[in-house]
Amino acid sequence: MKNQKTLPKHRYTSPSIVIGALVAGLLLFFANTASWVNKQVFDTTNFTATAKSALLSSSSRDALASEIVGKALADRPVIDRVAGDTLTRMISGLLGSDQFAKVFDVAISHAQSYLISSNQKTIAFDLSGIKQPVERVIIAIGDTTENPDLNGQRISQIPDQIVLIDSDKVPDLYKLSVAFYVAGPILLVIALVILAIPYIKRPVKWAYILICQGIAVLLSGVFALIIGPFARPPILSLMPDDNIRTVVANVYNAFIATFNAQSWWLVWAGIVAIVVGVLVTFWPKIRALYKIVRNEIRDARKNHRQAKKHTAKS
Repeated sequence: MKNQKTLPKHRYTSPSIVIGALVAGLLLFFANTASWVNKQVFDTTNFTATAKSALLSSSSRDALASEIVGKALADRPVIDRVAGDTLTRMISGLLGSDQFAKVFDVAISHAQSYLISSNQKTIAFDLSGIKQPVERVIIAIGDTTENPDLNGQRISQIPDQIVLIDSDKVPDLYKLSVAFYVAGPILLVIALVILAIPYIKRPVKWAYILICQGIAVLLSGVFALIIGPFARPPILSLMPDDNIRTVVANVYNAFIATFNAQSWWLVWAGIVAIVVGVLVTFWPKIRALYKIVRNEIRDARKNHRQAKKHTAKS
């Protein structure tokens, strides 16, 4: 038993390298998320630009207009059938006008405050300035003009605001946002240290290390890209109806698009690392195979020329 030799371990068997790479990949995912939070959530310019582009899209304005008309004409189905589409188009156009821009700015400011401060505010659109234009359209259509009191009563059914996110019904994200803001640089430094240690301890295996780390980074990038579609349904399920769900979905998609665009660097970094590692690891075999193929082609050409000469002589 004492003289029995143990089987040598494969030169690429190193669980510590694999585990370290996976841990570093996970940290890079969180560091990437933290970087995105810093750029898109805490930066007012970027946050406003992304949110406003989504809210001013035609589908968002149409959804908000449909919500307003639906509430205003809830008890007036005849007008809804006759003038509902006209009102919806008119209000949708009004929402895209300059006079309504301040309403969007206030809602966007409240949305950012909800994410980056402990002062949680309900995210809503103030509609007090839209009641008179709607009333004029209804009067122009000729409905209930002989009964102004009834008309005024119905117009007052337009809500003073359309609530997108009720702060009492949605989880508090302030602490999570701040945690990402603070921890982002720390996680990035830790990840880089973990990635660097194997090269110091085992420099001979650097190509194998690069492959393992490339796979881990690629997986973290892929996970970042697929997390958006998985998080979307539970977020939208908190919305009260289809119109509000459409608006929130547009905003969500706009921000996720910026997150995905940033996360692609993880995917490409992982692919490059894998390709370089594989090429270096198998380069001797690739070179030897290339020489064999080259020699075979050379011999085949030589034999072909000799056969042609022999045929010509005969």
